[in-house]
Amino acid sequence: MAIDLDIPTPDKLVKKTFELPQSVLEAFDQYVEAAQESAGGATENLVMRALIEQQLKKDRKFKQWIAARPPNGSAGRS
Repeated sequence: MAIDLDIPTPDKLVKKTFELPQSVLEAFDQYVEAAQESAGGATENLVMRALIEQQLKKDRKFKQWIAARPPNGSAGRS
């Protein structure tokens, strides 16, 4: 296996656009290529989702921040 990333199964998707430095985009494209070699059917969308979900699960400060928020607190979403 070329990468350490679980590719999720797709559910309802929404679209969001980002601007990235060229170097990050190139690294992401290489990561997608590695994911496709490891898990056939991996798409850019699935890889991005898996990367974000993995980071959110690992980020302790983010978890603390979420826990400190009021229930259903979604202020600041865009």
